[in-house]
Amino acid sequence: MAEHDVGARSRRRVDADRNHQRILSAACDALVAHGTDVALDDIARRAGVGNATVYRHFPDRRALLHEAASSVLLVLKAEAEAAVANDSDAFGALRCYIHGAAEHRVGALYPALSDLAADGDSELGLALCQLVDEIGGMVARAREAGQLRADVGLADLATAVRLLTRPIPDAGAEDSHYGEAAMHRHLDLFLDGCMPKSARQ
Repeated sequence: MAEHDVGARSRRRVDADRNHQRILSAACDALVAHGTDVALDDIARRAGVGNATVYRHFPDRRALLHEAASSVLLVLKAEAEAAVANDSDAFGALRCYIHGAAEHRVGALYPALSDLAADGDSELGLALCQLVDEIGGMVARAREAGQLRADVGLADLATAVRLLTRPIPDAGAEDSHYGEAAMHRHLDLFLDGCMPKSARQ
């Protein structure tokens, strides 16, 4: 009986962890689609769970959105650090990070992250500032290496990435989520244009 109880508790923990991750993933999808105005009902529907299950994991909508946003920022910061560590080429690291961030739909997520940070969430605000500092360091190193035009700054990159990685409204099935290949191609076209002529191959 004791072994049966342990096994049952273990399965419940696995189920609970799975639901937790499904809810977080659904919250990120909902932030992309609707921003911070997303309803808890929509998140529950996307996760395939009931509202009661959501409330068992998170006390309220704000707590859920906070954890979802925090998880995204952690991933983005880790990708920025990995890009710098794995690519000795300054502009190559910046290019690698931007393409990686695009996979997380950062263009649609960033406004929601900024809104949450501006809404008095100091922990999220700090995490967002740390991420911006990390990217700013990549930009500075690329410029110092003569691989980034002097007139291109972090704000230019951020604006272009937000525009180029957002899903196209009312896109058909063939263009769902903008089209991964097209998105990365357009990012490369933009990034190539950010390099001085002398640095282009």
